[in-house]
Amino acid sequence: MSIFIHTFRRLIHHFMRLSWKSLVFIALGHYAIGYLLCLGLGQGHLVDSWHTYFHFWIVTISTVGYGDLYAEGGAVRVIIDLWFIGLGLGLFGSLLGKTAEFIFHLISRHVQGMKNFHSLDDHIILFCNDQEQAIKSIDLLLADKKRQNRSILFCTTDKEMTHPFYDNSSVEFAKVSSFASDEEMARINLAKACRVIINASSDDENLALTVHVSGLVNEQCHIVTHFDDASYIQSLDRLKLNVECSTSKRVEQLVRASQDHGATAVINQLLDTRDGITLYVLKMPFGQHGQFAQMKQHIYSKTGANVIGVAFDELGKSLELMPNADLALSGDNIYLHYMHSERISFEQIA
Repeated sequence: MSIFIHTFRRLIHHFMRLSWKSLVFIALGHYAIGYLLCLGLGQGHLVDSWHTYFHFWIVTISTVGYGDLYAEGGAVRVIIDLWFIGLGLGLFGSLLGKTAEFIFHLISRHVQGMKNFHSLDDHIILFCNDQEQAIKSIDLLLADKKRQNRSILFCTTDKEMTHPFYDNSSVEFAKVSSFASDEEMARINLAKACRVIINASSDDENLALTVHVSGLVNEQCHIVTHFDDASYIQSLDRLKLNVECSTSKRVEQLVRASQDHGATAVINQLLDTRDGITLYVLKMPFGQHGQFAQMKQHIYSKTGANVIGVAFDELGKSLELMPNADLALSGDNIYLHYMHSERISFEQIA
């Protein structure tokens, strides 16, 4: 028995080294020769139809052996058994091993971020090399339960990082050789992305990556990035790039907290979708929408959301907080900034 087991293991090892193409070719050869062997030895009941023979072939080489089909005759049965079980068993084991290897390869590509994302469309791309910040960003995106259901693709150049959300079907992971590589940007399908979040390691990297990405995205894609030094924002403004930038307000928050105790708690909650009231923006469709006070009261009565400002551009550069009650709301670029426990849609207030 030990000799048989040893020989069987060596046979499996040999087959495992074969490519898929070679293994499939061998399986087809074994299948065809077995068919001819059954015909030549007078086992017509095993090959009276393709499905009968396939059933006999698969249950025999897998040693399941239901017992409904078997070879008849003494010496003939031995020959059939040797061909289908003796050779088929190793073949079936190799096919199972190759299949398991293939599945493991797919899982590994997913976890290691080596997949191809050409099929992604209208997705959100996050460029970040800090895993902790990336996880927090994705948590905040996922916490917005009423956001438009888009795939989130987290991209990093960190070779040691693995997929932090491998069990979440809404989050993909891509490990790229360089953020500046056109080939890698094609792999993540940057041209079809609808949102891009840039959070690299430094202001210089953020600036360079923002400029690079701006020339590769579609016109409807919205890019957001962050700079600790506000002078970098002026550089982007001079380039007339349609990018929304945030900057550190550490000094302002410290001063406000010293004068009005607890002010930072309000700021933190307004930006966090995971807890309490959050700040959202609602784009109004083209048309006449009356005055600000009327719209504010209408939205509050319908949803309980509190509108605190209005802007007439997507980046909020024209934002007016608590504007005059008679401010006219008309045109095709009206963005209402409101506070609520969840995102609302225009259909809820129409």
